[in-house]
Order: sequence, then C-alpha cells, then structure tokens
Amino acid sequence: DVMQHHHSTNAFNAVNRMVMLHNIQRQCPEFSPIAINMYRAPSRLFVCGTEIPSAEGTTQGDNLAMPLFALATLPILQKLKELRKVMQVWLADDASSVGTLIDLKTWWDMIVAEGIKYGYHVNPSKSCLIIKHPSSMERAMEIFGESGIEIKITGQRHLGAVIGSQEYKRFYIKNLVEEWAKMINKLSDFGQSQPQAAYAAFTHGVRHKMTYFMRTIEGLDQYLQPLDKLIDEKFIPALFGCPITPLERRTVALPVRCGGLGIPVLTKLASEEYQTSIEVTKSLVKAMAGIETELDQDSEALKEILKVRAEKHEVEYTLVCNESSERSTRALKQAREKGSSSWLTVLPLKSYGFTLNKGEFRDSLLLRYNKDLP
Repeated sequence: DVMQHHHSTNAFNAVNRMVMLHNIQRQCPEFSPIAINMYRAPSRLFVCGTEIPSAEGTTQGDNLAMPLFALATLPILQKLKELRKVMQVWLADDASSVGTLIDLKTWWDMIVAEGIKYGYHVNPSKSCLIIKHPSSMERAMEIFGESGIEIKITGQRHLGAVIGSQEYKRFYIKNLVEEWAKMINKLSDFGQSQPQAAYAAFTHGVRHKMTYFMRTIEGLDQYLQPLDKLIDEKFIPALFGCPITPLERRTVALPVRCGGLGIPVLTKLASEEYQTSIEVTKSLVKAMAGIETELDQDSEALKEILKVRAEKHEVEYTLVCNESSERSTRALKQAREKGSSSWLTVLPLKSYGFTLNKGEFRDSLLLRYNKDLP
C-alpha cells in the first residue's frame, strides 16, 4: 500500500573508508588489493594550488567508485533484509521499499541507525513516502511525522521515470514531452545552418535520452504524436534542406546499416522498447522478489529480441525497396555497402577532419536517397 524512496547525503564522498576496506577484504578478497592500494592513504586533492587530503569516501572520477561503494554498503542491505515483510530495491545510494506503514517505519529507523556505522547518512529532505490511498494520509503523518520525510499521495519522479497516480503520470509525461519538443525545435533551428551537428546531437544524445523513458514508462507512445510531427515536418527537412515523402520517411527510420538514418518513428518505437525492457529484466525482477538468483536468462532474451528486431528491419527494408523506383532501390543498396555510412555514424570532430559544411552534408543526404540536388 505504501512506497518509500530515499536518498543519502553526499553518499560516495561520505562513506567510511576504513570500514569499506575492512568489508571488502571479507566480502570480496580478490578485489581488496587494488582497493587497499588506492584508498589506504588519504587521496591528495589539489584546489587552487592548495593540497587537501581526502580521507573519506571514494574519489570522484574513479572507475572503481561504484563497485567499492556497493561493497561498502552491502552489509546495510543484508541487515535490512531481516525485515522480510518489506521489499527493497537499491541503485547506488538510492533505495526504494514497499510495505505497510508500520513495517516501513521500522525499515526507516533501521537504515538510519545502520547507515551511520558505514558513513551512509539518509537525507530526509530528499526522501519521500508515496501513499496509495488518501485515507492513509492521517495514519502516515502520525507514524512518520517526526522523521522529516515528505509524504505524497500523487506521485514522484523515480530515477528519471515516474511512480504514482494516473493523473500524476499524465502530468509528468506532458511536461516531459514539452521539454523534448523544445529540444527538437532547437535542433531543427540549429540544423538550418549546421545539419551534421544537429543530426549527431539527435542520434548520439537526444534519441537515447528518449529511449530510457520509453523503457521505463508504460504507455508513453500515446503522448508522442506531437514529437513525431515535429520531426517529420521540421527536423528532417532541416537536415535535407527540403521536405521528404512518406516513403522516404520510412526509409530514414531504418538503422544506418540498413540504409536509413536511424531517426525512428517515436510512437512505434516506444511500445517496442517498453516490451523489450519487460522481457530482458524478467529474471532481475524475480531475483529482486527472491524467487530466483540466476540472471543468465536475461542475456539470452536480449539476443533473441535483437535477432527479431533485425529481422523486422530487413522486412521493412525489403518493403521500402519494393515500393521505390529502380534508381532509389539501387541507391539504397549502395548505402548498405560496408563503409558507405561511416560519415553518418562518426561524431563531427573538426580536429579529425570529420566535419561537413551545410552544403556537403545535405548534398550527401540527397545523393544517398536519389533526390535531386538544388
């Protein structure tokens, strides 16, 4: 009936270093030599010519920071597992738990008390309690009133996704789509003078940001029609310097290796990504629930999904070729040849000579799809 989500204060920098090294020696002996060599003595930090010794936490930018922090806080998780009526999930220093109000209060008190021993300090002001039924609000205030944790009945942003009522979910997604629309509008305006940079920003950045939300929010496809319209009518014409036909839109939606540009139709992609996410995380979900501990199935499921997706792309490519003219089909086949699309997948780095000016990039696109040059 109730979900609790909490953050810690300055987690990676505050974890008790000596306790961390002690725990790693016992929980993961193979990992202890490098951890001890790196963190036995205080790290030397230089700020404006002044040296500051850092004796706690992990060093920012250290590739080992995440596994070290995970091993340092593992005893907290193991202690909290004693409360079998509470289901908990952790990602780095963010923890979420589900249970009854009484059980969650016990869990909260325990994590506050245990966390201090390891340098893990819960931050009540950044934590929240989400109540499913408004009728439970009074009881929640009575139990958690002195904890400082915020109590909500609508919903909460959770690791970029959203948890809560349908009304709150719609509100959150609406704001999210509006933010994305602003980004696409800016990219479209920028693409008028720098189409290659705009294309790279979309395919290497914006698209992947959208994909994350597609994988974590169910039903997102219902809200993405305005974005598809912006992409079709403003962004893609900014790249080409002219409008494109519906058949050409289907072509550019294909992956680059299939002769496309990797600019998908978002409403179609969203439902596929969510289902893919459900399939590849089944074993992980069961492991979180304590049903199983074997996670190898997820990798096999992903291989099968990628195989099916590649087959779908091949089918769509064949359909597009069948509906295209002979010259356009020949151009598509040339675009699929090895190395013929490298200029699209690289970042436009001037120092390596990978940049194309507006005319060069647009002419290359027009030639790729057998369109008339201006």
